[in-house]
Amino acid sequence: MDDPYLGLMAADLARLYRDTGRLDEAETAFRRAVELMEASWGPSDPDFQKAAAELEGLVSSKAPDQDR
Repeated sequence: MDDPYLGLMAADLARLYRDTGRLDEAETAFRRAVELMEASWGPSDPDFQKAAAELEGLVSSKAPDQDR
């Protein structure tokens, strides 16, 4: 099993990717982070919830604008 703290590191990497415009890589890293943290600490963990919300925001921002 993966070390649960890898989820925290993956989330930090995802933020770095996001902040430097590497959105596809950020999404991949956030997905891995969420997977690891949920498996280790469960969905009530604050770090999991933060990373999941950031992933959701990233995915939403990458979606094509439906109003155009």
